[in-house]
Amino acid sequence: MADVVLTLLEGQRSPYGDPMGEIRIDTSTERFSIDTSYWSLEQYETQWRSALRQLSEGASAGCVIASISYSSTANLAADLWVFYREGETVIFQNRLVLVPEMVPQFEPASPEQWLPAREQFSEEGQPISEWMVDARNLRTCVRRAATAKVKGP
Repeated sequence: MADVVLTLLEGQRSPYGDPMGEIRIDTSTERFSIDTSYWSLEQYETQWRSALRQLSEGASAGCVIASISYSSTANLAADLWVFYREGETVIFQNRLVLVPEMVPQFEPASPEQWLPAREQFSEEGQPISEWMVDARNLRTCVRRAATAKVKGP
């Protein structure tokens, strides 16, 4: 089986004090900080479940919003785990999307409306990291995991 698992890591914080999340795509694992200034943790979990349900049901493209933030200096930015289905393969990319790249009428509850097209190379010509899983053996899950708090010195 090829698992795609999103986990809210309870008890872990980024250096900036943000909650932490983790995505596991088959055998690869990536951690990310979750900005809660725009969305609550519950809103993230709801979006994660919706995105993974769409993925399981055969959507051709979609995304998991790892973090979304808004500030007077940076405007709106979203850290996404975008997936693209090509035949029996699902391809994941981690993408940072800024407001100017998004279509007007940004609607965080329906992020598939403003997904970036799949690109395999950066503007500098470097390959974009991709994680691939066999869609025929796909299982998805969203969970919370209690983790031990790290004590200071």
